[in-house]
Amino acid sequence: RNNRFLALLYVDPYQRSFKHPGAWMDELRTAAALGTGDARPHVVIAMNFAPPMFGQPSLLSQGQVSILFHELGHALHG
Repeated sequence: RNNRFLALLYVDPYQRSFKHPGAWMDELRTAAALGTGDARPHVVIAMNFAPPMFGQPSLLSQGQVSILFHELGHALHG
């Protein structure tokens, strides 16, 4: 058992055809379960950014960076 981590954060940044539009945060395992064994919260943030083109960097616009930090704020709260 590894107690070095307070939580696990999963990030799903790229758009796909079957993925809902927009950006969101969801709790896969809530913090309310803390104190019962290895019940660290598991949180996911999802956005719909365009994936990088082959061989090119994945650059975000100022608006996309704002969305990313907004969702990270929700994740910290979760």
